[in-house]
Amino acid sequence: MERTDLEYVTRCFRWLTNELVIPYMENKLPPPLKTKIDTFYDSVRKTVDWDSLTRDNCLWLGFMNSQRDMISAQGVIQELWLIPQWLIPIIPEGMYVEDVQGNRFQYNSSTCDKTTQFGVLGYGIVLDITE
Repeated sequence: MERTDLEYVTRCFRWLTNELVIPYMENKLPPPLKTKIDTFYDSVRKTVDWDSLTRDNCLWLGFMNSQRDMISAQGVIQELWLIPQWLIPIIPEGMYVEDVQGNRFQYNSSTCDKTTQFGVLGYGIVLDITE
């Protein structure tokens, strides 16, 4: 398979998971399918280390660079990566996220907005760019 084929398959996978995530979170899927998706998210949850994500990890997982670069108080360039819809069920409770306006807050699945545009939330993680 060529890289473009893999990229296409990855986009198809993201589309499918984005279509299933809302009915999954609202418990509107048939029990056998919900059980399989539970198993899928259990595996993903064990694999995704939110504290050590890199640019490449974010791209592969479907995060979107907000194109809002910042410079920290220590002079480090930072980028805001918006979280893809399909990862909503495994965002760690209490993890600090930042919205596109620059507001930093702790993620709470009960109260945080889950509205998406272009398949991503309006908030995400900030990565330090050291290159």
